[in-house]
Amino acid sequence: MSVFTEEHGFIIGLGFDLYMKLHAKDLEPYKLDIIKRDEGPPSGAQAKTVATELITNALVQLPLPDTGKLLLVMALIFVLGWPFEWPAIVLVFLPIFLPVIEKLNFGLSKLEMLTWFGALVAVNLQTAFLSPPVAMSAYYLRNVMPQWSLSTIYRGMGQFMVIQLICLLVIVLWPELVLWLPRLLR
Repeated sequence: MSVFTEEHGFIIGLGFDLYMKLHAKDLEPYKLDIIKRDEGPPSGAQAKTVATELITNALVQLPLPDTGKLLLVMALIFVLGWPFEWPAIVLVFLPIFLPVIEKLNFGLSKLEMLTWFGALVAVNLQTAFLSPPVAMSAYYLRNVMPQWSLSTIYRGMGQFMVIQLICLLVIVLWPELVLWLPRLLR
């Protein structure tokens, strides 16, 4: 089952065509790719492919060091963790970010890079699920303990979030903490 319907594809295609008119010189190869695939408006799968390529290329070409690109992707995943549950992020958004991560150079093999990135995403999403404005965990806890106010729950979660952000920073700075066991088992 496709994530995009034909209507989504058509709307994305219209936005893409408008963008093409504004930046035709930079994006001409993508336009030709759509025309080769189908003469009509792009389908959902085509729009997803083009959108993925555009986002990936935009992130890769940012004038940031590799660490900056990784932190940007982590920030985007954190923000996506507010409105979306983890399956949507893993199945829809990670395939968009994965080509960017694979192009980063941290001196790790591809398998080690993906393992490290997976651990970063797991800790990042857990932190995002606890953070306001959405923080579904707070509402679950509020239903279990109705005598607690949301502000009390948020204050308690805030301390835990600080610890998780420190852990996330530690595994960004020292990937060996994540990779020692996979390396030992190999």
